[in-house]
Amino acid sequence: MTQLIRKWFDTKNSIRNLLALGMVLFATVYILLVTFAHVPTANVRVVDTVLGFILGTMMATVINYYFGSSKGSDEKTELLGKEKSQTNAGNP
Repeated sequence: MTQLIRKWFDTKNSIRNLLALGMVLFATVYILLVTFAHVPTANVRVVDTVLGFILGTMMATVINYYFGSSKGSDEKTELLGKEKSQTNAGNP
């Protein structure tokens, strides 16, 4: 587990990983607070709007990056970089 965490934060995308982790933690805390804490009637619309933004934008962005086409694109770019460096190493 420690090696996984170290690898996750030692990559070139460590800032992106930290931002994603922060967004997920914020969303989790907000959802728990909205679910279990009392929300005044006057603030229900604001709470609903923020919840919609969190679920519709923040979480969708994180999920799409880590499990969608952006992840595949990053993997492809990394593979192409490795191939290019191997090709250049073979040609003096």
